[in-house]
Amino acid sequence: MADYKSLDLTEDPFIDDSIFRYQFGEYTPQNGTNINDTVPIKINIEMTDSFFKPSKAYIQVEGRLQAASGASYADTDVVTLTHNGIMHLFDRMACDLSGQNIETVNNLGQATTMLGMLKYSNDFQLAEGLNQLWYKDTATDANLTTNVGFTVRQAYIIKKPTTKGTFSFCIPLNHIFGFCEDYTKVIYGFKHTLTLQRKNDNDAIFRSAAAAIGKVNLTKISLWMPYVIPSDKGRHTLNTIISNKATIPVAFYSRSCETMTLNQTTKMTWRLGVKSDEKPRYIIVGFQTNKDNDQTQNASIFDHCNLTNIQVVINKIRYPEADYELSFPNQQVSRAYTDKKKAGRPRINPIKEKKERDPKYDWLAKIRTNPTTIKLTNIETGEVKIYNSLYDYIRKEKRCKSYAEKYNGKVKNGK
Repeated sequence: MADYKSLDLTEDPFIDDSIFRYQFGEYTPQNGTNINDTVPIKINIEMTDSFFKPSKAYIQVEGRLQAASGASYADTDVVTLTHNGIMHLFDRMACDLSGQNIETVNNLGQATTMLGMLKYSNDFQLAEGLNQLWYKDTATDANLTTNVGFTVRQAYIIKKPTTKGTFSFCIPLNHIFGFCEDYTKVIYGFKHTLTLQRKNDNDAIFRSAAAAIGKVNLTKISLWMPYVIPSDKGRHTLNTIISNKATIPVAFYSRSCETMTLNQTTKMTWRLGVKSDEKPRYIIVGFQTNKDNDQTQNASIFDHCNLTNIQVVINKIRYPEADYELSFPNQQVSRAYTDKKKAGRPRINPIKEKKERDPKYDWLAKIRTNPTTIKLTNIETGEVKIYNSLYDYIRKEKRCKSYAEKYNGKVKNGK
């Protein structure tokens, strides 16, 4: 539908020249760090006088998949890295600014796989997914004939390289951290620390029982962080903000992944540890059976476990209000699938083909729509202000009144 701008024939074109240069710098782990040991790997950026943009940063991971004996795999060996396998090489990642933890994500492989299934479309997988090892399986077993995703990854990692098993992948930080996905502005005046906790290789490797046991030997982990050189006009504006010690609003949805081991039962209750100042937006649930620490099982595949109902209770309010009455064997999952499509922000892909409704991956996302807490931190003094909602922030700061009207109609005429 056309808008009024299409009728403004005299409107001058807008050329954004606020950025003079935009380039990436490479940062590596501290000297002496063995990136193949199950120890924390720290990557530091000590500079505080540059304008960094974490939302566009990524980690580059290089290495080689080979047999545990050190031998190379053959083209016909039924073995490759798991879908989203680079994330399965790490148990935890943390993002810190000047020693203050911003966000920590545990159970990295499962957490990023479940969220990625809501974020990434099939077009993303075909166009650029393989660059970050995002190529989904089409079957549950390691099979070069029936599992298309497995076959593509096996050819990319085993068949095509001259040195069999060699790989190089780039993982955007917004694939991992909500902070890097939601906050898209530059950061100034802070030291950056990325911490990666290595784990064993078993969840990152997927093979048939006939293939030799594998191992992953990492040769490189780098953090590529973009920094912005503003134009003279842009620098003047930024310098004014810095010299005035302005309070900078930084709002984002952090991500938390918890796991538990279930007993053999038909009904269970899980009490999630949510602090009083936290407001959950998404609750994504996945079940796995006998997939941990086993190379013959796919750690990125989830099971439906004949689930018949699931509900979330927050502050005595139940989501959904009525039982789902699911039956996966009879394909009675339409209502849960409908809720899954409706869940989330616009950037989460709402369209998934009907044939993908099977539960090889996370099957349900249920949300609470309240905005999360907003924390404002002064970049010079470190002063912190906390607001319970976007409306609370707008009302107290008396900013963005026109947006507040659109948001909930409660702020009008400057009141």
